[in-house]
Amino acid sequence: MPSTYTPGHWLQMYLDPNLATESSTQQWDQFLRAARREGLLGRFAMILDSKGITQDLPTKIQDTLTAGKATSLQHRRMILWEVDRIGYALRHCDFPVVLLKGAAYLTADLPVSLGRLVSDIDILVARVKLRAVEAALLAEGWQHVKPDPYDQRYYRRWMHELPPMRHQMRRTEVDVHHNILPMTGKLQVDAEALLEAAVRVEDSRFFVLSPTDMTLHSAVHLFHDGAFEHGLRDLLDLDALMSDFARDPKFWDALVNRAERLGLTRPMYYAIDTCKRMLGTDIPASVVEKASAWRPGPTRCAAMEYLVRRQILRSRIDDTGRENSFADIIALTRAHLLRMPLRLLIPHLARKARMRLADRRLTETA
Repeated sequence: MPSTYTPGHWLQMYLDPNLATESSTQQWDQFLRAARREGLLGRFAMILDSKGITQDLPTKIQDTLTAGKATSLQHRRMILWEVDRIGYALRHCDFPVVLLKGAAYLTADLPVSLGRLVSDIDILVARVKLRAVEAALLAEGWQHVKPDPYDQRYYRRWMHELPPMRHQMRRTEVDVHHNILPMTGKLQVDAEALLEAAVRVEDSRFFVLSPTDMTLHSAVHLFHDGAFEHGLRDLLDLDALMSDFARDPKFWDALVNRAERLGLTRPMYYAIDTCKRMLGTDIPASVVEKASAWRPGPTRCAAMEYLVRRQILRSRIDDTGRENSFADIIALTRAHLLRMPLRLLIPHLARKARMRLADRRLTETA
């Protein structure tokens, strides 16, 4: 093992925790910073504990890992309590409410929830039920984070969710979705199909997406609906979800069929290809071969390979040069173009730029 830190070492140590006892102080410093930034410190600490490795590490590193584990456990309790409070607020809503992403993993107690941090709670309901859900949350202390009339129109007219809402006392946020992709985006999803296949969580009023739909949503979230803000965490989520659900021998065929049924083959191709190559996820050869038919053209593949390398597999804490700034711009531009057509995007970005400029001038004169 080299004594100096190299890009990707933090990922290697995550995938093979046995490297932990062989890593230098500098490598540990870089790894802990990367793990904390990606929200993976608690998860890694629990993995080391399960393998009996923590006790062989230096005391200071043990203390850092213990703190990360304690933080993730407290975070879990907080999110589950907030889910309970949302359930109480929606107690009179007699229709399915589906938890998405991190809140779903925690509530359903899936293996992917191990040490998982959740920034906000996402729920999915039928579009015709948005008004009822919004009214119920407002009545129980949630408020709109973005009261500006333009922001309200932006979300309600074009996006796949209501404007974000935050509880006035607990300061926790909830995003109420009616779909998993924007209404103005290039890729559209049949939200009714997602709701119909949702699975009720035992002893809960909430539902979660079916295993295939949960996997597809994770792929869409990482490879289509964002700028890779938490790319490594999301990629590891995909690996954990597929590895867990694959215990059902029917899962892979169902996933392939569902991706085609919902028109989500491209993000699922990226997910299968990246997880297989970069993480060594155990994906059947037949599925990899099937997914190869979904492969886009060489230019798009090269662009995605670049973004994966720069935005996911290399910790941005080590990138101070131009290349990563360029990658950030490319990722953000791509995310915008996938969300909205230019006829809507250009006026939207121009207005946002004017607002930021006005805010800056106001701050400078204050």
